[in-house]
Amino acid sequence: GQLNLLREHLKGKPVVIIDHHPPQGKSWEGLIHINPLLDGYNGSKDISGAGVAYLVAKALDKKNVNLASLAVVGAVADLQNYFGRLEGINREILADAVRAGKLEKGIDLLLYGRYTRPIFQALQYFTDPRIPGVSGSEHGSLGLLQRLGINLKNSSGWRSLSDLEEREKRALASAIVALILPSVPKELASHVPQLVVGEVYSLVEEPIRSPLKDVAEYATCLNACGRHERADVGIKVTSGYRDKALNELLQLLRHHRQVIAKGIRLVEEGGENGIQKTPSKLIQYFNAENNIKPSIVGTVAGMLLGSEVVDPYLPVVGLSWDGDGVKVSARCSRLLVLKGVNMAKAITIAAKDVSGIGGGHPPACGAYLPNPESITTFLLRFEDLMVPQLSKVNIRK
Repeated sequence: GQLNLLREHLKGKPVVIIDHHPPQGKSWEGLIHINPLLDGYNGSKDISGAGVAYLVAKALDKKNVNLASLAVVGAVADLQNYFGRLEGINREILADAVRAGKLEKGIDLLLYGRYTRPIFQALQYFTDPRIPGVSGSEHGSLGLLQRLGINLKNSSGWRSLSDLEEREKRALASAIVALILPSVPKELASHVPQLVVGEVYSLVEEPIRSPLKDVAEYATCLNACGRHERADVGIKVTSGYRDKALNELLQLLRHHRQVIAKGIRLVEEGGENGIQKTPSKLIQYFNAENNIKPSIVGTVAGMLLGSEVVDPYLPVVGLSWDGDGVKVSARCSRLLVLKGVNMAKAITIAAKDVSGIGGGHPPACGAYLPNPESITTFLLRFEDLMVPQLSKVNIRK
């Protein structure tokens, strides 16, 4: 959405921009700007950049409807199913994908790794909202399943969520909600069930245990390619190539997870890279300096919402040095967004006030600051803008 920057280099030239972010700056003659926000849609939940690209491809050739499933992957990668299902234009794209026979939808527990992870691991890594005593704890997740009488293995090995019977899923969903509710601010409690059970999407043509079977996992695979400068691998896989391309993707995915785990450990261990708070105590942040790649600092910030070192119902801001500047990524619980919290507006203003740039979506946004010396001023300004929003939510239980 940075039209102001693009204008400096492209003014007067014929350009097509396909986007879904709030545009910043003025258009120019020769620019064709395809953006749902210009027609009153919400780029944070109604349609993703992948969705806009799909609609353009479909308009060029109706045969491109077979790409609708990839647009759904893009929407989920952009967290547009944040509240239990896709909304807006995304539902039309979803319908295209189902009609094309490329995708199936259903209702299930919203645990990551429905086909690939042992159920106890899927529970352990469920962090938003955090399950007290279970999130981040293998012992806790195993204990919950055992108390519910859910067998961990079958004749083939560890059971995944997809292996559970409906009665087991219902019992598990009820238990998760019951554990979460006492720990959630009363103002947010009514929203918990829709974050535990919701709509899920599966790629019809992918093998049952493939990391490409579930749309959410497919999205992570593509994120791994992008975060580690290997977009070429993602393009090959989405184009239908497997074998060598898929093996490369799986290697990138393993590396991606290792790097994220290392980043989380760095912050959890405390010290100069650990969690700190602004004066109001309402904004949590960590300065990773050169110790976490700028491309994954946002992922680390999001994963930390499930860690014991942070308050899960306050924003987490991650900072990572990027050349001479600083990459900033902010994440918050979906529950806060449901109550009207919008970090994107605040981060855009705060970054601009220190000669930086910012933008993004309410629960996940970012900025680029010109130098490390601007960090303190930026954080204080971001805090000033966020305190009125957070004060509307009864975060002090």
